[in-house]
Formats: sequence, structure tokens, C-alpha cells
Amino acid sequence: MICLIDLTVDVIDAAGEGLHMTHELRKISTTFEVRSAHLLGDDDDDDSRLNVKQVVMAANSNTDSFSPNNDVTENTQTACRIFGNLDVNKVTGNLHITALGHGYGYYNTAVELLNFTHRIDEFSFGTHYPRLVNPLDNSVEIAEAHKEAFLYFLSIVPTTYIDNNNHVLLTNQYSVTDYSRVIEGRTGIPGIFFKYDIEPISVRIAENGVSFFTFLVRLSGLVGGIWVTAGFALKIVNRIWSSLQKYL
Repeated sequence: MICLIDLTVDVIDAAGEGLHMTHELRKISTTFEVRSAHLLGDDDDDDSRLNVKQVVMAANSNTDSFSPNNDVTENTQTACRIFGNLDVNKVTGNLHITALGHGYGYYNTAVELLNFTHRIDEFSFGTHYPRLVNPLDNSVEIAEAHKEAFLYFLSIVPTTYIDNNNHVLLTNQYSVTDYSRVIEGRTGIPGIFFKYDIEPISVRIAENGVSFFTFLVRLSGLVGGIWVTAGFALKIVNRIWSSLQKYL
């Protein structure tokens, strides 16, 4: 497939609005490499965590580290890199990457040119921040046939982070299940499909701290309580000892 011509990116949502996003995203011819990517569900859990303040402060610190490989010759650029940001409605929708003539467009891409093997470096909704649990990040799927459909079903949960200084970060987390099948005849459309649904719930994560003055007051109360308890215990011990001395 020719990266800039054959591939098309579109969104259809529950409101009936169809958005042609091919020109909203950047497409660059490149070579395909699996690198450290894993099959979905095969990655090891990362136990490292950032606290709320670190998450909020680092929310906008990341930049796109991707740069096209200018040393690759045109004859070896057999893949396509698609990246960018999209604005979509907050309703159920379907983001799909297909080839012209297979679902959309009048120009028909030859079947023998189709190959929807793909690697997802980063896929998120809302503001991106480090350590966000994005199940699709660094995942890969290998196509077994020219006409194959890869479907991802995403459940999105709006998430709000609030640090101790009342700095607010609005973002989203999601879970995903995937499915793939080989297209036989005209029983479907080959491509990559992200079907997302926004859940009717939200998660609020807030950092609660105390001022230094409040800490001193609590510390004073703790020390005073220990002092009073120790004095009371000492009086009881002295009375018991005095009572025992009468019988000795």
C-alpha cells in the first residue's frame, strides 16, 4: 500500500456524525519493526507508581519522541506511521483505519497489497501523563492474511486527579478487549477498528495533606497524651508497690 494514498482514517459516532480524519493526522512512510512491543495482554505489570502531585506536574511534560528515519530509502519504506491528535464527540464511536476501496473511497486498493500488521506505541484519551495505564501502549498484532480485521473494544472511564494545591488534571483511563478475524469474500471490511464507549461513571483521585502547623498541633497532642498516660501508669505502679510493702 502507498502510505499517503491508500490508507484512510475515519470516525463514526453514535450521534450519526461521520468524520474523515485522514488529513487531521500525520502519515509518514517508514519500515515496520516489532522492537520491544508485545502481544496485547502479554506485558508484565508495572508496580511503579507516581503520587498525585507528580502525575499532575508531569502531565504536559512529555513530547513526541518520534522522528522519521530519513536514512531509509523509498524502496524499503513498506509501512506507514500514523500519529497525531483527534477531537471527537463524547459519545460512543468507531475509529477505523482502512484502505481505499474497502469500505470507503472509489479507488480500489489491490488485495495483495493489504497488510494490517500494526504496532501501537501510544493510544490514549485526553491529557497524556507518565505511568497512565494504557493497555494498548507498546502492543503489536501480526496479520495472518491480506484481508484481516482487527477490532478493539474500549471502555473509557473519565478520571480526575487533584493534588494538594488544588491543581486539576482531567483525563481518561480505559480497558480493552480485542478480536481479529480473516475476511472471507465480502463478509466484512479489512482494517483496524477501535470501538470506544464512554462509561456513565467517573473516578476522582485527590491528594489530601496537612499543613505544618496542623502537624505540630497533632504531634503536640500525641506527645501530651503519651506523657499523661505514662504518668497515670506510674501512679498505678506506685500504689501497687505501696500496697505490697504492707504485707512484706
